[in-house]
Amino acid sequence: MNKKLSHAFIVGISLFLLDVSVDASSFRVHGKVFDGTSTQTVAGVTIDFLYATLSLPVDALPTLVSTNSDANGEFDFGDLGGELSGELQILELPVNGVVPMKGIVRLSTLTPTNEVIFRAGPAAALSGTITITNGTTDLTKFRVEVNATEVDVATNGTFLIPELPKYQQTMRLIYQDGFYFDERVVPLPALTAGVTNNVSISWHKPKNSLTTSGVLRDALGNLLADARVRFLGKDTGVFVGMKTGSDGVYQIYDLPADCYTVRGFVGRWGVEQRPLAQTLFCSGPSGSLDTDEDFMPDWWENQYGLDPGNPDDADSDLDGDGISNLDEYRRGTDPTDPLSKNVTLYANSSTGDNGYDGLTPIVTGNHGPKHNIQAAISASFSGDSVEIASGQYSETTFDPQAKTVTLKPVGTVTIP
Repeated sequence: MNKKLSHAFIVGISLFLLDVSVDASSFRVHGKVFDGTSTQTVAGVTIDFLYATLSLPVDALPTLVSTNSDANGEFDFGDLGGELSGELQILELPVNGVVPMKGIVRLSTLTPTNEVIFRAGPAAALSGTITITNGTTDLTKFRVEVNATEVDVATNGTFLIPELPKYQQTMRLIYQDGFYFDERVVPLPALTAGVTNNVSISWHKPKNSLTTSGVLRDALGNLLADARVRFLGKDTGVFVGMKTGSDGVYQIYDLPADCYTVRGFVGRWGVEQRPLAQTLFCSGPSGSLDTDEDFMPDWWENQYGLDPGNPDDADSDLDGDGISNLDEYRRGTDPTDPLSKNVTLYANSSTGDNGYDGLTPIVTGNHGPKHNIQAAISASFSGDSVEIASGQYSETTFDPQAKTVTLKPVGTVTIP
């Protein structure tokens, strides 16, 4: 397995930050622009990208670059040289659609490539109510970000987004309590243009269940006060962080099962500067490291008798069913049972994208349906099914690639 992370570890409650060697050329932002109404790609659209690398000095300004979508509606900003955070923005469209359009980008060693899909469409409005399922909290500490609009949540948990593209698929729900923040991506239902769409969001009580805690120290073991720790989920996109106190202690709550890039920073709060280094943390039923950094968390390897200290077992096939242990983990199947191998993949010409893994019918973190039927077939293993959502697809032929895959149309599926 091609390793991108050098060995890093958490011992006791101390997070020891080590230098990480990363191939800088692997960091890339690309995507497509669609006319959501016709599902056709849109050429000649200018996309602006304002970003800050995580190694910026104190007074450095963010970088602004621009590019245009090509004849296939695609854009690519090329090699960006390292970890960064920023936003893409479209200010003008040659087709009917809400502008500006915005996309958030965060590149890390676990997510070095971000694909951003813009789906232009007529205006819709969105109102919603946030309900806490396991207690009470100050709902005014939440805010909602959809496309280019950000609003605070009212005392009763309600919010209103007056305008967003009809084909918007996700929103961001952000909890902020002082220097502690917790940001999640929430899928949206299909929206109707020209009306106010309503959505109800059930949410957990913030800072309810401690996932991990530690003490931030430098390479000499000195406590780092007023420093920052940030966790970025590989698949879920969960983004959580805080500032340490005078004792260097951090406490991170409510992380869903995922592997996280953990970054420590020192310097002025709010300015991405002087990254100390990074480690890898995987959260599961018991919350543990991915010790061998093979993207299978220790708890999962221990559960199925694999070796959390051997990165080579990710590529092996424990039950001999033709699917690697790593793919079994990603697909949610049992690597010790050859009969537990097949899943359903999803294709959706309206909401899908071929950059998603195809393992969920809606967009959840980095999971979501494929845009093309063939892309879903290509991502499948023999014996899998592909559920095809109602819509119009451009393909005329399909290559089974020597696999037996069952296609299951849902509703009216139109193929030329």
